[in-house]
Amino acid sequence: MESPEGDRSPAARRATRQAVRQRRPGVARLLALLRVVAAVAILAWLVGLVGLEGVLNRIGTCPPAYALAALVAALSSQWLAAFRLALLARAQQFVLSKMEALAIGLSAVFYGLFVPGGSATGWVVRLLRLSRGTSRLGPALRLLAGDRALATATGAGIGAVAGLAMSGSGSPWVLGMLLAVTAGASLLSLALFAYSADRWLARAGRVPVLDRIAALIRIRGDSQRRPEPATVILAVALSLAAHAIGVLTWLILAFAVGVSLEPWSIAWIRSAAMVVTLLPATVGGLGLRDGAVVYLMGLIGLAAVDALALSLLVFAVTVFAIGMLGGLFEAYGLLTRRRSSVV
Repeated sequence: MESPEGDRSPAARRATRQAVRQRRPGVARLLALLRVVAAVAILAWLVGLVGLEGVLNRIGTCPPAYALAALVAALSSQWLAAFRLALLARAQQFVLSKMEALAIGLSAVFYGLFVPGGSATGWVVRLLRLSRGTSRLGPALRLLAGDRALATATGAGIGAVAGLAMSGSGSPWVLGMLLAVTAGASLLSLALFAYSADRWLARAGRVPVLDRIAALIRIRGDSQRRPEPATVILAVALSLAAHAIGVLTWLILAFAVGVSLEPWSIAWIRSAAMVVTLLPATVGGLGLRDGAVVYLMGLIGLAAVDALALSLLVFAVTVFAIGMLGGLFEAYGLLTRRRSSVV
């Protein structure tokens, strides 16, 4: 009978770990393929429902000037998010400029679109660049998790407020989902940024599933600085501004394809779609976002063909185009690193 894992020799355990690592690239590629297949399948189903010709006709009515204006707005939103990340990073003794934060954000979108690891790869890239290696990997993980939780909380909160302003024309369960995500993300952000975070992490370390994560992100020694309340308030304001510009981006594209929607309706739909695309089921949220937008716009009486055209335009401008810019940042950074290594 084979001996259990704990009785194996060190050489055998190393061989097992090496074999697992060798299988991981294949698993990553398989998962990436499944995400692409899921996105294509959902889109094919949606297009079959509304008709491809109608969707293309709607998209074709978008003037290039409006698409360019939406792209500029999307980049402005990314810049505000980078400002927020740099602000929180400096408060926690990370050396990170706004341009570096912007490059990290754009590159993460690129990896989420075009690399087998998807969003997880983008997170790894962010972590390594923030920590400048592995010495501050735990603090970097806490910073990024807190930043994303803050962005999610403010985005879902805007959608919840917009849903309340719609006077019953929205969906109660969507409103409940947005309120739940707002509360959960806010508590997570508070736990990661508050001065009492280490106590919460110590408690999480008693839970078998959470013990390793808690041990990784716990900060010790001179790294125990947290953002001051004024810094967190400014970060929240930047996040709200970034999401407000995101709503403006959707409004520009909706107007460009002849979809008439009130700003609060757009905010509600955008926030709900954002929450749905947190699920890593498809590449770049493609398919999930579109299905959510078609469903939500149908609740307020808009045609599915208009909803799908708008959703695809939003993806093209705010995800695909931003990801391509992130790819340019990555290519430039790679060339710069190669030149410095040669010199």
